[in-house]
Amino acid sequence: IKNDHTLLMDYANKKGVVIYKDTSSVFTMVDWPEYSNWAILHYVPDDEVGAGRIEENYFLIDLKDRKIVNTELEKCTGKSFPYLLIKDKSGRIFTNTEEYKVELK
Repeated sequence: IKNDHTLLMDYANKKGVVIYKDTSSVFTMVDWPEYSNWAILHYVPDDEVGAGRIEENYFLIDLKDRKIVNTELEKCTGKSFPYLLIKDKSGRIFTNTEEYKVELK
C-alpha cells in the first residue's frame, strides 16, 4: 500500500504496478497468501477516518487480471464481501463468506 490510497504489486518483469487506486478510501491492510494471484484489500471510507466506530470493507482482488471481483463473488454466493483468504497445503486458495467456502483459480 502506498500513501494509504494505492495498491501496488511487484511482478517478475515490472515493479510498482498500480493494481487499484481510490483517494476516497484509506487502505488499511492487504491479506495476500504469498505467491498467489489473489488478495483481499481492507479499506475504510476516507471521511470516516478519525470518527468513532469505523466499519471496514473488503475488496477481493484478482492480481493476475488486476481487477476487483466482488461482483462475481456475489453472483456465485449472494455475498459480496470476502473475509479471509486461505491457502491449503496443496497451494489452492479459498475465500470464505458467512456461508460459503469458494476456491479461487
